[in-house]
Amino acid sequence: MKEAMSCGNYRKAAELGFLYRQSGFKNWYVTLNLAISLARSHFGNFDEILKIGHESIIESNNNPLAIISLAEIMLSTGNWEEGLEILDNIYFKDKKKFDYYLWEIYQVKCQLLSRIGKFTDAEKILSDWPITDRDWRWKMVLADMEIQKSNWIVAEDIYKELLQKNPLSKICNFNLGLVLLSQKKCKEGWQFYEWRNKNPRQGANGIPYKLPTLDSLKGKRVLVKSEMGIGDQIMMGRYLKDLSSIVSRLTICLSTRLKNIYQRSLPKNIEFITSSNFEKNDFDEIIGTGSLAGIFWEYLELNLKNSNFLLADSKKVDQWSKYLSKYQGKKKIGIAWRGGTTGADHRERSLKENDIKFLSFWENSVFFDIQFLNSEENYPEYLKKDKNIIRIDRAGFDLDESIALIKALDYVITPRQTIAHLIGSINEKGSVLVPKRQEWRYWEQENNWEWYPNVDYQKQRDRDSWLRELNNIRDKI
Repeated sequence: MKEAMSCGNYRKAAELGFLYRQSGFKNWYVTLNLAISLARSHFGNFDEILKIGHESIIESNNNPLAIISLAEIMLSTGNWEEGLEILDNIYFKDKKKFDYYLWEIYQVKCQLLSRIGKFTDAEKILSDWPITDRDWRWKMVLADMEIQKSNWIVAEDIYKELLQKNPLSKICNFNLGLVLLSQKKCKEGWQFYEWRNKNPRQGANGIPYKLPTLDSLKGKRVLVKSEMGIGDQIMMGRYLKDLSSIVSRLTICLSTRLKNIYQRSLPKNIEFITSSNFEKNDFDEIIGTGSLAGIFWEYLELNLKNSNFLLADSKKVDQWSKYLSKYQGKKKIGIAWRGGTTGADHRERSLKENDIKFLSFWENSVFFDIQFLNSEENYPEYLKKDKNIIRIDRAGFDLDESIALIKALDYVITPRQTIAHLIGSINEKGSVLVPKRQEWRYWEQENNWEWYPNVDYQKQRDRDSWLRELNNIRDKI
């Protein structure tokens, strides 16, 4: 389990942790690492992860490491206030032990405070830490806080300073890439973005190979491996048509959910596969999806001429139009209400109950819930009771159906997630709700989403509320 975790294979580590428990053994350290592995691999639901984390505290007789680690897990599950509470109530009989763990407590506490916008409290903790003890860990926490505040320039300076001392730090290089891209410093930013974990163009030591040039790809057999989420795959898909005209053979390894749509929308000379069990020797170059923008940026930048490259199935569009015709005379609006895969993502990118209730005051409108869920058991009770919102059966499971439905609707409202990219890529009308802490995928230009100018851009003003932005959309449409 320890070896799997050290390699970043948290799913394997979680499986080994479950096997250990099923064998009847109990060890608080294994239980704790199981909770950590589940949180980092997004394997299991958040309630289960927190339950296992609490078990480790009981099994360890309130060991400080178990308590601090549970608070750190709560960073990813979105239970930020609860994490602060357990850190505030941590108890040490031995003052030497308290001093030993003090930085770990403060580090997690600063990150939790930053997530709920209590920057003054986080800044005080950091400023009170002795100057002589402000090592690289202190600077990493400071950089994290500046990112939460969208102070990209400050964060950039911190990462560059850290990289002077440790130029091969994977997390510093990657975070610097994100910070540069968030400032639209793209030429430099794409180079550092190559340090992302799943990039297939990395050596055994994790150091990425230099991005290939377009000239070097001419006449080559190229495989593009999808190593990003579906929304990102769609966003980077705008470069595939141009790539296919340069290389001798282009193969795309992509999500099964996208295969039919891509086959319809992209040139016929592209081959599509959904299994990662390909023979590497069949290709001259293997490129990650996330590298496409960096390769093409000097020539095409955002490549807006191909940003609306997806084609809907016309028969499916007609079927959905026929279904929606019973609501003639009303605005037919699609609504997605949750983004991301972690609890922290959900906390930042989701519409709350009050936001949903506000929709009931929209005149002459009917809403269609197109939110993808792994299980309908996770469907909130307040949405089940809302008669103005019609739940689409198995929404999002078939993306072919999703884009056909979006095409038939009058408008779509969504937070940062796949639906936003679908609206943009089929050139339909919609609004994307962008959290207070934005990032490079969601640049704004003249109140529109820069990657997809057909999509209205609504930047959040108040944390944990989208009422102002929803009101803006109501006035707009």
